[in-house]
Amino acid sequence: MKYLYEADERTEFDPRFSSPIITFREMHEAEYKDEYKYLIYVLLQKKTLPLGKLNKYVYEDICVQDIEFKTIRLNRISNRTFRFSSVIQVIFSVATVSGCITVSEWYIVPGQYDVKEGTSLFQNIDIYNSTDAPHSDMTLHLIPWLSNFEAEAKAILSEFQPDVLEKSYRVDAESLAKAMGYSIRYVRLSADSSVQGKIIFSKAILKLYNENGDVYIEEIEENTILIDKEACKKYGGSVRTAIIHECIHAFEHYLFFDLQKAYCERMEEYAGQSFEDFLQNNEAAFCVRLMEQQAARLTPRVLMPEETFVAKAKEYLAFYTDFSLEVQMERTIRALADFFDASVDMTKHRMQELGFQAQGVLEYADGRYVPHFHADANIPINTTYTVPLIGLMEEAERNADFDKLLTSGRYIYVESHLCIRDEKYVASVDGKLMLTGYAHAHLNECCLLFEVCHRSSDTPYISGVLNKASSEEPEYHHSTEYYQDLLAEIKESRAEVGRVPDTFFDAFVYYKKKKKYSNLVISLVSHIAKSRVDRIANSNEQKRQHPCYYDATALGMTLCPTPDLVIDLTEKAGYCTYQTVEQRFITRCVYALFGRDIDDFNFAMTSAGFKPLVEETEY
Repeated sequence: MKYLYEADERTEFDPRFSSPIITFREMHEAEYKDEYKYLIYVLLQKKTLPLGKLNKYVYEDICVQDIEFKTIRLNRISNRTFRFSSVIQVIFSVATVSGCITVSEWYIVPGQYDVKEGTSLFQNIDIYNSTDAPHSDMTLHLIPWLSNFEAEAKAILSEFQPDVLEKSYRVDAESLAKAMGYSIRYVRLSADSSVQGKIIFSKAILKLYNENGDVYIEEIEENTILIDKEACKKYGGSVRTAIIHECIHAFEHYLFFDLQKAYCERMEEYAGQSFEDFLQNNEAAFCVRLMEQQAARLTPRVLMPEETFVAKAKEYLAFYTDFSLEVQMERTIRALADFFDASVDMTKHRMQELGFQAQGVLEYADGRYVPHFHADANIPINTTYTVPLIGLMEEAERNADFDKLLTSGRYIYVESHLCIRDEKYVASVDGKLMLTGYAHAHLNECCLLFEVCHRSSDTPYISGVLNKASSEEPEYHHSTEYYQDLLAEIKESRAEVGRVPDTFFDAFVYYKKKKKYSNLVISLVSHIAKSRVDRIANSNEQKRQHPCYYDATALGMTLCPTPDLVIDLTEKAGYCTYQTVEQRFITRCVYALFGRDIDDFNFAMTSAGFKPLVEETEY
């Protein structure tokens, strides 16, 4: 950022005045407070200063005592230029017949900043009137407040690649970057391929990695976009998407960088401190998170412009019109993803964003695609019937009412939906539980609906560098507002408990006889080694081996007729079922996965970071 004058005895930039990252108001006041005071003095001497309430005094009786910055309004003109309106309070000393008095007046003083031309102060001055003052469309850190993302994406393309707004073809990401003045390099940016791209606004020294994962240090020239192809592949994205994401940072967030760069230079000049030393705070985290969210929301809109995307979508829908609605939509989404070189998920979300009913196809959870289903077209875009099992468990951990629903025995987790446990909706086919055809056509009737929110992990800001990483993770929230009657009915449904023997070993024999299972069958179904089952079932009390917590749960899932009785059997083996995070997870899985095989249970356990319920089978 350029200044009207170099730092000298007229300007003190005290590091203690600064916040860990600077706002434009703080920087502007530190740089120009004396300048404002001097210019007010000059205008007063020239008798051109608007006086407002001071009109009853003559100019010769007035002198400037001090000024105080009150606020500043910021309005973006372009990606490298903005207008600022400083609101200042001027304290005047006025000589009167009875002595000196102090009078204050508020002024609004507009100016302009341009990256190339620098700061232009005092373009005008007037008495401050809050009703006439402009409203800011930027944050104090010079990040634009964006509301119309479609219009913003169109503005970017109109300036740098206008042809894609007229014809249906791919945005050329490399040409877009070049038109913006950036070169592209392909390097490995992280050891674990977690960072997909970085944009280098000014020369920076970065830690990079070679093909073997070894670290090396390199100085990267300014105006460079770095892309990690392996990281893009890992997260199911494309190189083009990552480049466009960084181009959006270049267009939307250069002024933020420019401000912080100026601050960095000042801090090094006066305090000898690294810029990064001042960035470990919530303010910095908020700024970086906001910029990443804006880039994430704009990327699909630049990659798939509204008008051309809708036209192409209608073309594909017409081509696949002979197929069922779900198949027609799936093939259209895949064709559009291929055409625009975008991920399937991004393309599907873009379809929904632009008014197409794409809910129920290409849903992905628990490491696999979910069978097609029909969803009510009226459900909000931020809701879903498809929830990964981990999402269910996290919601149960934070929502006591939902935990009661999950462990009520009324619902079962099938095909990544939480469905009413009823043969009308759930059937066993070749030993596997799945939704019935009726359930697929009426999911709103039998499955719970969840609101999808996103929690953002903080992405660190490095001077002159912005990172594109996997920073958003979905949370699934379920409102129990409409289930209060059901919650009131849910009690410990242990009707059979009174008929089950009191000890674990006697209860085990009781269930074994009812199921008519041999030890070998129990081993095959539970995946517990037969030798361990034999020891548990041994008729000689002195040789019986008490099962571990995991075995007790697996045996309950194999032998017991209800989830409640599985929990009862585990507790009879001497284990608490709701004390630790792992115990609560297993207990909830007992209810959600009851009727599913142990492989599904093991998958749930390992996905959550726990060891599997049963690690291996030894016959």
